[in-house]
Amino acid sequence: MKLTVGGKPVALPLEGKISIERSSPFLNEDTGSFSYPFPVPTLPNQQSLGWPGNLHRTGDIADQSFILEEGGLKILHGEVIYDDISAQEIGIILQSGHTEFTRKMEGLLLGDLDYGNEWWPVTNGLVIDMTRIRAKLAEWDAANTTDNGKYVLSPFRIKMSYAPTAELDVNKQFWPNVGNATTYFQYSYSHGAYHGLAYCLQFRMHFVLQKIFESAGYTVLINELALSEFNKAIFYSNVITLQIQTASGIEMASPVMDILRYAMLMPRIEVLSFLQLVKDFFCLAYEINELKKEVRIKFRKDIFLSGNLDAMQIRELAGWTHSEKRATRGFSLRYTAQDSELDTYTDWPDFVSVVSTLPAPRKENEILKLLYDRYFITVISAGNTLEWKEVGRLRDYTVGDGENVVELSVRVPVQVKFQAFYLSTTWNLECPSIPAIVRGSNDSFTLVPFLAITLYHGRKTFDGLSFPYATFDRYSQDGTKDLGISLKPAYLYENLYSQFLNWQTYRARYFTKFIELSLVQLSALQWGKRYMISGVQVILSKVNYDLPYDGKVKVEGYTV
Repeated sequence: MKLTVGGKPVALPLEGKISIERSSPFLNEDTGSFSYPFPVPTLPNQQSLGWPGNLHRTGDIADQSFILEEGGLKILHGEVIYDDISAQEIGIILQSGHTEFTRKMEGLLLGDLDYGNEWWPVTNGLVIDMTRIRAKLAEWDAANTTDNGKYVLSPFRIKMSYAPTAELDVNKQFWPNVGNATTYFQYSYSHGAYHGLAYCLQFRMHFVLQKIFESAGYTVLINELALSEFNKAIFYSNVITLQIQTASGIEMASPVMDILRYAMLMPRIEVLSFLQLVKDFFCLAYEINELKKEVRIKFRKDIFLSGNLDAMQIRELAGWTHSEKRATRGFSLRYTAQDSELDTYTDWPDFVSVVSTLPAPRKENEILKLLYDRYFITVISAGNTLEWKEVGRLRDYTVGDGENVVELSVRVPVQVKFQAFYLSTTWNLECPSIPAIVRGSNDSFTLVPFLAITLYHGRKTFDGLSFPYATFDRYSQDGTKDLGISLKPAYLYENLYSQFLNWQTYRARYFTKFIELSLVQLSALQWGKRYMISGVQVILSKVNYDLPYDGKVKVEGYTV
């Protein structure tokens, strides 16, 4: 057994033992690998370890990366933290996997990382070249058609917190010239008049996810989110307010900068919170290999794929005491913290009438369903009159008694009418609406303080004209089922959660076993694989073993 910290060998006690636990990211929240605290002698190690516990030391210990080897094999790579330190012994804890990555990301906001940048048309505050501005708008518009792998700019609406009745159309589009069928963002203005134009880069979830791990020094080998239909999932950046004013032939614009850094557009969310929200939302697992600095972003359902069964036969050790316990029963998949309690309303009558159009409201709390699968309820408005409100657009998907609760803590904007212009003609399309976002200290940006997510469906044609189109569910504004993807819990369950939750709820039996593996086999175990013990398929949850290695491993897991 050999341990090096900061590239320097550590003297281990002759009869020393290191107990290690590894946890599966598919089945545990607190994942990665760690050792239980173990002592090393102080005198020969104090200098090589950087004088831990010494008050005369200046600052933190510079390099606490470690490599743990056994029999010539690298077993763990990560960082050291210290337990109790005395004149005789230094307590050491080895952390690897998510624990090291978490330490790197602790306290960082999304805006603290680098996601790349692009050119910006306004580089001085005096004379503005409108040709460059038009070129930027055309480039942004092209991103809606030819996937740049990073973002889109589909229309949506925001309500400003400082003016609750004011609404601002963001990424608004129209056709500026007669006979010109090309879509442009709106930049038209009258001479001498002030115009504030709002733009928002809606980043693809899979792009930002990948950039987070790359910024920490990891190579992403697999990003299943980018390969699935949910690569359409986008979230809303801070809004850029492009101000243009013409007077005496001089055109002004802001913000003034050389380049647009994507980091400055990120909503004010901590990196670790963002990763957790995305993981919970899409039922993902992040497999981190600290030895190779590699990451696999995978759906938890992938563990049940037919080709995901490892051929290695694991042998039980006889004469050990084993245990098992029952799994949870029932589950509930639901959203929290939406704009209105009606969004997640669940108090449904036994029978709901289906109508082609909503009649005049007659009584309070009446629920009707339109033909295209949207529900409405009669409520009393602020003016003390009855009106129809959409209800239950994100209602729970519940099976059994709901003992296992999965909460999706992201904002899904409601759909509102959006005016799209073509010359003198106007169409009302539906687009997402985000309430109560605030103007920052720099008036060039309006800040989004939460994670708001929708689905980008590409360009959709309405009345012969194409618009970049995003929605929270699968239906267009006229009820045509032409989009084929949704953020409703029922759709998420069917396409992301069903295999995993049904297995966890109804088929999984928890067990603890003691097995025999060679050191090579132990190092080769993969969390995303199923294994065979005594002819039964199992999924491993945790692995415990000791170094020096004696071939005995304690495993916790579940039957398939």
